[in-house]
Amino acid sequence: MGWRRSLLGGGCWLLGTGLGFPLIDKWNNGKWSNWLETRSIQITKTCVIWSLRFPFPRLKNWCKAHRHALRQLGQLGSIFGVLTCCMIMMGLVLSGIVMYLVCIACVITRSFFWRMDAVELAQRFPLISYFRSFLESIANYFLTPLLRWLYLGSVAPFWFLGLLGLLVTLCVHELGHAVIAFAEGIAVERMGIFLCFFIPGMFVTLEESLMDLNTKSRLRIFCAGFWFNIILCLLSLIILVLFLPLMVSPMFKQQIAVSGITPTAERDKLTSLFSVGDELHSINNKEIRRLKDINEAIRSLVLEETSFGICFNKDNMNDTEWFRPFHACCPGLVEDNVDQDMELSEWNCFVQYSFWNTDYPNAVCISDRWLQTQALALGSCPEEIQNNVSYFIPYNGKGGRLMALKRWIPREKVFEQTLLVATTPESLVDSIQWTEYVPRITRPHWLYLLVVKWNPIGIIENLLRLIVLLSAVIGMSNMAPVWRMDGEDIFYWIIYYFFPSGSSRSERIRNKILLVCFTVLFLSSGPLWLFVLVG
Repeated sequence: MGWRRSLLGGGCWLLGTGLGFPLIDKWNNGKWSNWLETRSIQITKTCVIWSLRFPFPRLKNWCKAHRHALRQLGQLGSIFGVLTCCMIMMGLVLSGIVMYLVCIACVITRSFFWRMDAVELAQRFPLISYFRSFLESIANYFLTPLLRWLYLGSVAPFWFLGLLGLLVTLCVHELGHAVIAFAEGIAVERMGIFLCFFIPGMFVTLEESLMDLNTKSRLRIFCAGFWFNIILCLLSLIILVLFLPLMVSPMFKQQIAVSGITPTAERDKLTSLFSVGDELHSINNKEIRRLKDINEAIRSLVLEETSFGICFNKDNMNDTEWFRPFHACCPGLVEDNVDQDMELSEWNCFVQYSFWNTDYPNAVCISDRWLQTQALALGSCPEEIQNNVSYFIPYNGKGGRLMALKRWIPREKVFEQTLLVATTPESLVDSIQWTEYVPRITRPHWLYLLVVKWNPIGIIENLLRLIVLLSAVIGMSNMAPVWRMDGEDIFYWIIYYFFPSGSSRSERIRNKILLVCFTVLFLSSGPLWLFVLVG
């Protein structure tokens, strides 16, 4: 549904800017476009552009005063920018070769490439198979940990944080061009923002004397946006890793607490234990400090065969309020069919595998209410209660996992230990919103709840993570040899520097054809890598 909405939104945008507005403006004899021009707004076939004069007049004087340091900074950025452009060019050439081989594979096999069997792919197309293995290695060792680190949770809407992070990144990018241009003595005429298919962008317009500068000065200006994005990425990473924990540690403690619960989660037996502000300290005796600890605990519950159970006293079997025969909730243990006249969701099946004494059953149905008053046992009973009437009995139910939760209730200032069978342990992550920064002061309670719900430190942390990602991606993408990007000018300089030739018309046409080829490869490399990985 996401791609359909994107296509629908893009089509509506194109109809509005390319057809709707021109027709309405023509019908009004151009009054609308003239009115927008008086407010520095322009609507083209695909974009809405708003530009204004550069709003920081004092910045020019500051850049002139620090001209030498800024030029040295820009020189370092131009070196890294040219190297980045060269690496992207080599990567695009490799993508083009693989794309050609993929097309051949599709023609030969008469099928979609990503539906081919892995063994057949390795036998008939070993080069593509090696490339696919290389991409899978990158995904396993780099992309997967990166995506886990960039997990945003649900402290704020993703679109809001994404838009805010994108605006910060774009502002720094264009500000970099302006700062280095001022340091080189080039004036910035206008600065603007535009929307293209609902995607925001920014630009600065430099005076035409830019082309009169020497090559080094132009390279410094062209690479300034990329270099400032890389600096922003590094600064955000340093703040995120070093300074943010140091600044918040006096006021906040690193502990998992509930910041919100989805309405559908109220009927769930597991999530109904929690209220906003409750802290989760352990799951099955494993300490919980961060959200990843919850994910690891749930993963071990679902995937690993760990023997969790309770220490059961056989004398308790006489209490029919809490215990019932195993026929009621342990289907498959006996061949006879017994009518189940009780609510199975309130009873849990425990089976003691190693004890087959016929004097008392080796399985029992235990009520949820009694189970919540017990302690979790792992593998065996504690030594102090081992006797002839007590034995370890693991949970063998098919409807969930045995979980022991230790919670801190700030309103009552007490710890609560609860043992229950959770049918959906994943609801701890899917239905509950968590914050990893909890105020150290819990009074007044309403202020404590407000800070936990708002989660300001979590919002700042996730915003910094997005800025790290967006700065790196936007900065490096702008160095790609693609039309209308900063890398276009770097590409032309590389061609003229390493392959010097005359300025004939044929040479210019050749360079433009190469630029078009790199642009097509850049736009198609993303789907190519995705298909190779999926295949």
